[in-house]
Amino acid sequence: MNNTYMTGAELQCLREACGLDRDQLGERCGVQGRSIKYWEMGASNHGVPADVAALVLELEAAIQRDTANKIAHHAGAAGVVLVRTADPIKNEVASRVYLELRRRGQNVRLVAFDYKAYKAQIEASGAQDSPLNRAEWAEWAVRAVVQQSKPHRADQPA
Repeated sequence: MNNTYMTGAELQCLREACGLDRDQLGERCGVQGRSIKYWEMGASNHGVPADVAALVLELEAAIQRDTANKIAHHAGAAGVVLVRTADPIKNEVASRVYLELRRRGQNVRLVAFDYKAYKAQIEASGAQDSPLNRAEWAEWAVRAVVQQSKPHRADQPA
């Protein structure tokens, strides 16, 4: 790809690969989502700005790097649990890792990080928010996987 110019279609492809909607990318670029839409549609007279192109390329490269690192870290591990949060970039990494580990036949689960439930647990225990406490909460959330993955109807297998 030409390092100077990016087409609108390339911008859209990379934005979607990063798991971002137009507003989320616009927020990171300091513009409104409709500007992203115009660039993607080729409706702008000036094309995709170089700083936006560089940002989205950097984001996608970081996602690839983080994904590769996490796959290497979890390769062969038993009972891997990945957590989705409110951060779309981290969610994209978690999704890619989840899919790759499953493709490899590894036992891996994906759970949602429920910040309200986590905060309630922290307040009830009098603890402080920390990476360790979040990890402990995630372990607790593993038990919730059973509740999140139960059959939709009674006639479906458990």
